[in-house]
Amino acid sequence: MSGAYAAVLPIFGGHFIEPEGCVAEEPSLDDQICYLRWRYPEMIECLDDRLKRQQDFVERILKDYGWTAEALKKIHPDEAEAVLEEEILLLCYHILRDIEYVDNLR
Repeated sequence: MSGAYAAVLPIFGGHFIEPEGCVAEEPSLDDQICYLRWRYPEMIECLDDRLKRQQDFVERILKDYGWTAEALKKIHPDEAEAVLEEEILLLCYHILRDIEYVDNLR
């Protein structure tokens, strides 16, 4: 077992005894995601389903306001509040950025 997984398992309640001479290191986010995908694949599927539902919901809202997701994503974060006067559009903007962030973690 690699040192990365040895460090991750105790976080999730694993019962791994550290071999002598090995030092557990702080697991990276990639290590944690990899472990979760392996150990709890249904969590990843649930997350994917939730992100897809949020994306669909946001796109329906944006259609009512005459926006597209692509146009909203082009707005710079510093300009978002000034450009998007409606709170619902600002919320949609942040949801789309969160979805993009999670997708980039993969």
